[in-house]
Amino acid sequence: MLKKIFFLLVLILMSQQALAETFIVNVLDDKNDGDCSDEHCSLREAVTLATKTENASIEFDVQNGCDANDVCIIELEKTLVINAPMTIDGYTQAAASPNTNLFPEELNTEIKMVHS
Repeated sequence: MLKKIFFLLVLILMSQQALAETFIVNVLDDKNDGDCSDEHCSLREAVTLATKTENASIEFDVQNGCDANDVCIIELEKTLVINAPMTIDGYTQAAASPNTNLFPEELNTEIKMVHS
């Protein structure tokens, strides 16, 4: 009986992990053709698809377009609406580094969200 319960719990956990999906942003443009592929996945495409996916996460691997200081700027053409739970992890981008200062010290990283 205990083996059956354990097996059932393992199946449930595996099914939850199967529902999770990671979308990897690899361009800085704001185009959305509905497909988040290895060749082109914008932040807008990733967010749009993540809203339709349970336990979705968004990571970054932009290879072209960042400046000499590894600063990557995504200029959005219109407001990006996030209306579902998801994880957006900017620290997955190469050269990104998290804040290392303890509260209440000021951040030693820079986060900018700009809408023009």
